[in-house]
Amino acid sequence: MKNILIIFLLSIIGTCSAQNRSLIFKLKNKLDATVLNQEQFELLANISWEYRFARPDSSIYYAKEAAKLGDKLELKKDLAKPYNFIAIALNYKGERLEALAYHQKALAIAEDQQDSVQLAHTYNTMGRLLFEQGMLQKAFSFYTQAFDVFSAIQDSSGLAYVKTSLANLYRVQQNFKKAEQTYGEVLQARISEGDPSRIMLSLIQLGSFLNERKEITKSNYYLIKADSIGRLINDEINLAEINVLLSENLLNKGDLEAAKRIGSIGFNTLETTNNIRRLPKGQLLLGKIYMAEKKYSAARAAFNKALALARDSKAFAFETESYFHLAEVARTMGNEKEEFFNMNRYLTLKDSALNLALARRVEQVQFELQLETSKKENELLKLRQEKAESDLSREKLTNTLYLVLGMFCFGLLIITFYVYRRQRNTNKKLADQNRKIDYQNELLQKQNQQLQEINHEKNTLMSIVAHDLKSPLNRIIGLTTLIKIEGTLTPEQDKCLRMMDDVTKSGINLIKDLLDLDGFSDTADELEPETFNLSDTLTNHLRSFRVLADSKGIQLKVEIPNHLEITTDPSALIRIIDNLLSNAIKFSPPDKTVTLGLSKENDVTIIRVKDEGPGFSEEDKKLIYKKFARLSARPTGSESSNGLGLAIVRTLVERLKGTISLLSELNQGSEFIVVIPRWSK
Repeated sequence: MKNILIIFLLSIIGTCSAQNRSLIFKLKNKLDATVLNQEQFELLANISWEYRFARPDSSIYYAKEAAKLGDKLELKKDLAKPYNFIAIALNYKGERLEALAYHQKALAIAEDQQDSVQLAHTYNTMGRLLFEQGMLQKAFSFYTQAFDVFSAIQDSSGLAYVKTSLANLYRVQQNFKKAEQTYGEVLQARISEGDPSRIMLSLIQLGSFLNERKEITKSNYYLIKADSIGRLINDEINLAEINVLLSENLLNKGDLEAAKRIGSIGFNTLETTNNIRRLPKGQLLLGKIYMAEKKYSAARAAFNKALALARDSKAFAFETESYFHLAEVARTMGNEKEEFFNMNRYLTLKDSALNLALARRVEQVQFELQLETSKKENELLKLRQEKAESDLSREKLTNTLYLVLGMFCFGLLIITFYVYRRQRNTNKKLADQNRKIDYQNELLQKQNQQLQEINHEKNTLMSIVAHDLKSPLNRIIGLTTLIKIEGTLTPEQDKCLRMMDDVTKSGINLIKDLLDLDGFSDTADELEPETFNLSDTLTNHLRSFRVLADSKGIQLKVEIPNHLEITTDPSALIRIIDNLLSNAIKFSPPDKTVTLGLSKENDVTIIRVKDEGPGFSEEDKKLIYKKFARLSARPTGSESSNGLGLAIVRTLVERLKGTISLLSELNQGSEFIVVIPRWSK
């Protein structure tokens, strides 16, 4: 799990490189649509490469234009390059299977053209794609193939790219000694090439790695060298990153004045260039400096700014760190309420990191399954295409035979003998191909069985982990209860105990929802229809929701007929109403109204839960029923939200053969409408 988080963070770091705007401007000025030559092909490819991170759609556009021009020019080399660039941009957009398809196309072109350079680059980029999915063994296999090809053609620049990939892999495997050694080899290779920008980037990589390892002296050594080169080539974005890293090192050493001076230079550049991806880190650094100066109000403002920027750029790690420092500031300033709120958010996000790691692992398994399925489908498609081509060839041959028989009677015997021989060979080939198809079908059946077993193992593992976590959490709640009963606590101890109790209950609720959601898929046949009076059932059941609503200053309005009889599974229906009401109260501001309405039309029961909360955006509506979805709205009373409530609601509605719909606009409230038919087995 830890390795998956490290890979996730490295993938973010790897995509933070800023595009070189001045270089792109120069390249575009040289473009001439009226000229069709290899120089224009290289210009289009280079523009695509510079856009790959900041504007992937533009990268794909220029790469496709380069590919079209390369086809027109019938280039004998480098035709694989634009397809590799398309794959890299698609990978950054998250379209990994399509990215893999373009990598495979680039690989086929490079092999066909016997283009060793592009072949090795393709191996390396395919390895990076698999590395980002946590498939380390397969990634290493591609890296070694790239390394062998670059070594054979003595391409030192290409070897440096592969070694950078290997260094990142060693870093994930926590082989820090090997990672540092490999980063050093990359630096020496870049020095031999003599390209200042590449030397500077290698120095920053090594300095950043050592900064992460808290080896401050060594980190400063490489960062100062990178700073000297950056000043010579006037690379303001990378100079800003260097200043931020140097400032962190100085702050860790206790040199506050130097940290403040150097950090402000880097921060001002980031703010001037509006570098959204790096600004949260800069604001966090600024807040730490203010904390060291005991300027707590200024520190709180900086950390709040970092939090807002992190949310805008969806930088999960920076958002978590911001809440931690805000809690620290509140504790220092004696603001217990603010400390409790920020620490609660920090712990919630920290718990979410585990969910993120689990989601990344599930995504990796799904990617591997899709990869294997795609591979088998391509093999089958190829065999079928060969069979179709063979059938077409035989049909053409037969038509030719009839024509020849009508025109040349004299050659009847010769042509018949010739056709017989061809048909015999064709039939033999078809028989061989049919045997291959049968063999592939057997392999697919085995593969499907393996996929089912893997899915079963995954579900079993999640259930075991959830149950094993639930027991110690329940014990913690029991212990906190005993402590409250048996001892007199100081206010500080009581506050910590309440925080522990809230966090533990939040964890138990998450585990319960996970187990429920996992169990629904296996217990659909266990739902039992029952005829009961829903009005009577809900009368007492809604008392706890009235208490919850009153505590937040929310009016709970209930519109239920006196006698509403329904035939369905009662526990599932009550769970649906509970989750919808709980969400409505949780996300509604004070002094608003939440309405529960029930009615019956013909043989269907209609449940309406309406609130005056923040509503849902169009983007939210695409995600509302997905597990662990992060929507724009936030609970109004610091309640926890694990993103499973609506997923459980939809699952239960489907099990009851019903439908659920949403009427909502942003900032205009929302209304969920559930229709449950009369149901019997």
